Order: sequence, then structure tokens, then C-alpha cells
Amino acid sequence: MTHDLFNELLKSLNVTVNRIEIADIRSNTFFANIYLSREGQNFTIDARPSDAIAIALRAHAPIFVDEEVIEKSRNVDFGIKLSDLDKLKDDKIKEFLENLSAEDFGKYKM
Repeated sequence: MTHDLFNELLKSLNVTVNRIEIADIRSNTFFANIYLSREGQNFTIDARPSDAIAIALRAHAPIFVDEEVIEKSRNVDFGIKLSDLDKLKDDKIKEFLENLSAEDFGKYKM
């Protein structure tokens, strides 16, 4: 909702979102910039990447990621291993199946 409000505010002020860039990553934290223009003047705003992406999507603006960020991101520790993620998925599926009741199948008889 806030992104929608921000986008409407930009429109009403005749500000154009030209693009966003995911510009850096430091200590597992990504950084972004929103590039704006109004009446021939250009502005840059620092933003969280999630906010910048949400605004760019609403404004139909291109999203760029610096090559260096892509390279650095290969080493980011997101705190979960793929094997842990697979186990979590398996556990969730097992839990879902174990909790199914006959009513969950509707007209199909068990």
C-alpha cells in the first residue's frame, strides 16, 4: 500500500521513475538507488532494494543490477542451506498430508 501511495504521489508531482539500480552489497545487505526526473532535473534517492523494486514495478521502470553486486551475491550467507530448505519443504508436505481429513476431498470417497 505504501508503494502505491508513493507512486501516486510521484505521478501527481509529475515525477518520472527512470530506473532503479541495485548498486551495492555490503555485509550481506543490498543497497539500491531510485533515479527520478522532473522538468529536466534528475534526482537520485537511496532506498532499500525491496522498496525500489516495488516502486519500479508500479512505475513500469527498468530494474538494473550492477555486475559487481551479482558477483558478490554469490557469497551471501542467507542463513539457510539448500539441504535445510529441502527438508523444510518435505516436513511441510508431510504435515499437510497427515492433517488431511475425509471432508477435504469433497465428493471423492476415501
